[in-house]
Parts: sequence; structure tokens; C-alpha cells
Amino acid sequence: AMGLVERELVAAAERASWEETEVATFRPRPNPDLEAAEAAYAARGREHEELTRRGVAVPDDMLDQVTWGLMAAPVLLPSSNRTLDRASALRHLLRVASDPFTR
Repeated sequence: AMGLVERELVAAAERASWEETEVATFRPRPNPDLEAAEAAYAARGREHEELTRRGVAVPDDMLDQVTWGLMAAPVLLPSSNRTLDRASALRHLLRVASDPFTR
């Protein structure tokens, strides 16, 4: 018969095996808000690249201060008083709940 120590060792090994399986099979749940922000973020960068390629000078105050992509929907961040594109701000805030300029 197994003693108390042996049973505890077996139970600990089973728990460790289960935890490793859980970590290995973990998949983050899709976040539609983050996916939409990522798509808009990428689109702004492509638009700015295209304008630059055509030789169109875009004023700095129309560019996102994090990505330097063209802003479609400017948003003023109250804690830093800086302007970002809504997609860029959402992308950041959905990952980290802080102002990117005042972390």
C-alpha cells in the first residue's frame, strides 16, 4: 500500500502535468475591439505611406504622435494633452490601461 508521502507525490505530479497541459493549450479569446483597432491602425499607416510616396506633404499636426500615421479620428488624451488617432489610442488602451506618454 502507498503511504501518505507517496500519495502526495503522485497527486503533486498529476497537478503539475495538468497545469502544463492547461498552459500549453491556452488560446486567448478573440477581442473584436482590438482586432478592429489593429485593422484601422494598419490602414492609417498605409494611407500615410501612399501620400508620402506621391510627394504629398502631410502636416505633423495631422499625424498620430505614436505611429506617425495619418489621423482619421483625432482624440485628445487628457492626462498628457497629446493627440492620437482613435485607432491608435484604442489599440494601446486595450492592451495597457494607461496614457502612452505618461506611463
